[in-house]
Amino acid sequence: MSCRPPARPAAGRTWGQAVLAVARVSPEEPHRPTWSGDRMHAVNLRLARDLDLATVWPALWQLLPDAPRQQI
Repeated sequence: MSCRPPARPAAGRTWGQAVLAVARVSPEEPHRPTWSGDRMHAVNLRLARDLDLATVWPALWQLLPDAPRQQI
């Protein structure tokens, strides 16, 4: 399945608005049999693809309370 915009945008919509409407429904390509499974899988895909832990860790470390920091 593909998350492509419709062949023609709905009346009163531009192509950009149509693409944004599709992205709101499914930010990633669907791979699961249910809508909720696809949403959870999409979060996992985006974190794996977009999160660079080496870049985020120093800021995260400063925001953590003392108890979790001591456990680590």
